[in-house]
Amino acid sequence: MPRAAGRAELVESRIGECGCPEEHYLFDGIDLIIHFEPNGDVDAFWDTGDDCADWTTHEGQSRFNGRLAAFAWAASLTGGAER
Repeated sequence: MPRAAGRAELVESRIGECGCPEEHYLFDGIDLIIHFEPNGDVDAFWDTGDDCADWTTHEGQSRFNGRLAAFAWAASLTGGAER
């Protein structure tokens, strides 16, 4: 699994309600959902338990590069350091 600053643990891979693949990670103890769109875009959702979770989109990524981009984004939110 690719590593970025912070720690990511795969919890589950699934097909989302829309039919797109999704991966659920615990990233530094916070839920991170990576959603892979058919056009190559990657949406990352960061659920901290608040009323509104943060999210970002990375355009035209392979799944591997999309994961790296999502992990880097999540690390920027936590200030996570390489462990």
